[in-house]
Amino acid sequence: MPVTAAQIDLVLRTVENDQLLFNSLSAGEATSPFYHLQADALCWEDEVPHDLSYQSQRVVMFLLAVRSQSYLDSAPEMAELVQQLRQIAPAWPFLRPDRFDKQWQATLAALRDAAFKNLERELQQRKRGRSQPE
Repeated sequence: MPVTAAQIDLVLRTVENDQLLFNSLSAGEATSPFYHLQADALCWEDEVPHDLSYQSQRVVMFLLAVRSQSYLDSAPEMAELVQQLRQIAPAWPFLRPDRFDKQWQATLAALRDAAFKNLERELQQRKRGRSQPE
């Protein structure tokens, strides 16, 4: 997923606007990643502030997706973007170097697979529930 200059600009401006909120987050040592269905990405609970504007939420989902894509292939523009984000929000747990490690690729694949199997199972259960006579 190539990142354009316009996307980088939007990300930087958005994170800068919510800089205090992003910097107020602290990394939880015991947190494990989960699969974020909307972003199709790995996410840690300590990465996403709860009081974000809609635009900031969309930017975070975009960043989660780009980071997860970087597990599969190198994205030089992502490295540059992360450096710029670290200047704006150095305390944001999203920017921890260990969360950009390619070793998360297998975790992403396993969690994605489990999430889609669970979703499929739920849809089948709902479908069966509707087809039963009352």
